[in-house]
Amino acid sequence: MLKGYTALVKGNLVTGTIPSKGATTYTPGTQNQTIASGNYLSGTQTIKGDANLVAGNIAKGKSIFGITGSYTSDANAAAGNILSGKTAYVNGAKVSGTMIDRGLAQSGNWGCGSAGCGTGNDAYYAINGLPEGWYHSDGNSWAPEARINANTLRSQLGVSANKIAKGQSIAGVAGSFTSDANATAADIAVGKTAYVNGNKITGTGGGAKVYTFKDVPVTMPSGVTLKYGSWVQLSKLTESNKYSIDLGFSPTEVIACDISLAGNYSSANANATDEDFRIPRGSEASYFAKTLKASKDQFIWWTTSNNISSAGFSFQCTTSGNKLNFVISSHSTATVGTNVYTRADQLTLSGTLVYK
Repeated sequence: MLKGYTALVKGNLVTGTIPSKGATTYTPGTQNQTIASGNYLSGTQTIKGDANLVAGNIAKGKSIFGITGSYTSDANAAAGNILSGKTAYVNGAKVSGTMIDRGLAQSGNWGCGSAGCGTGNDAYYAINGLPEGWYHSDGNSWAPEARINANTLRSQLGVSANKIAKGQSIAGVAGSFTSDANATAADIAVGKTAYVNGNKITGTGGGAKVYTFKDVPVTMPSGVTLKYGSWVQLSKLTESNKYSIDLGFSPTEVIACDISLAGNYSSANANATDEDFRIPRGSEASYFAKTLKASKDQFIWWTTSNNISSAGFSFQCTTSGNKLNFVISSHSTATVGTNVYTRADQLTLSGTLVYK
């Protein structure tokens, strides 16, 4: 019987003890709320609900009334980071993407900063004039691409055959570099070049020595007396004359010789030329020259020919003992020849001798 009420039971007065609980609303909190047993519920008992009690309003990793949260607060994507036409929730807020789909592979250019591409400096690859966006493959086996011309890449990276080991290949370039060669300049013929372990070497004569000299006065041959300003013969018909200098040593072998004979003539007439040497051309005019040149090999310069007789001359470099000779020879097949003349009174030799 409810508390506060009485009744006769079998002639005895009985007072009720059951408590009565009227209509009540319960708001969820951090503590449990209970209705004790033995209560008479005389009204509606209401437990409050909340439409915001959803996963997106509960921190990820937490649970409220059996609902596991999904809300995060550390996302930092903006609309420009999300592809256009797509949406995402960032820290509980829905974001519509604005990133443009730019399509498939693009070409570009290799380059370097203002400091160049040297060691320690940055290099870059720039896609030509393209704005930000999504660049991607078409779903086949290859990945999104940015392309550079192979020759441009080799050039910018300095990939060349002489930097790559012989027998190896990098970026399509077959190497020519070797590291086991041991030739020196003295082992390579004079005037020739070769690459030894990637370095270009100019030969000095294959074990030979090189002697260089300049403007050394010559010793005149007997029978030739020079006179300044007057043309004097340096050779006569079928004759060879030697204009010599003292080397100070005696070569055992001449490998190469390149020498020039020069004079000291200078015209007092400003309108005249200063050539030291003259070579007549038969009945024609003469050749004039400032210097005469000779080498190890003799070459005859024929100046006249009438199919019956010919006339010419030659210059040659020879040695005899410790003497280096500029040899002037006159050649003829008849009774006439070509003479070489000078109007200088001092002659000098300059040049290079390669010898052993």
